[in-house]
Amino acid sequence: MVMCLKLGMIIDRLELLKDKESIVKFDKKYKVCPNYLCSYRGDYSQLAIVYRPYKNNSDCIKVNEFLKLLKSAVGKDYTGWKGGTFRMDNSSEVYIISDIDRKTGFNNINVFTIWEIEINKNGYVVLRTNTHD
Repeated sequence: MVMCLKLGMIIDRLELLKDKESIVKFDKKYKVCPNYLCSYRGDYSQLAIVYRPYKNNSDCIKVNEFLKLLKSAVGKDYTGWKGGTFRMDNSSEVYIISDIDRKTGFNNINVFTIWEIEINKNGYVVLRTNTHD
């Protein structure tokens, strides 16, 4: 079983960071960062952060913007892939997917979960992930 931080836990940990202007990245070898939120296709009642590639650090979302995005999900209704309305809350699991996975349904190929948040030596906020089984 893979550890997965819940939405409220991620928000709480990001709130503790002093520098809200730091950029947010994922720890994968690919250059990707958070882009937008949607209902997770693998379980509509859970949240997904859809990632996107970036070329320059200036293309990445900042902590304050990411916090605003995540906080907007609390109490928000999302539509599932095949319909239905699903309200997210602080206990919602959060999955990391690509836009291609969201559109095609190959939701177990590139799905990750966040297990830790840290600041790396360059001052970036790094979302440490595990592969979701």
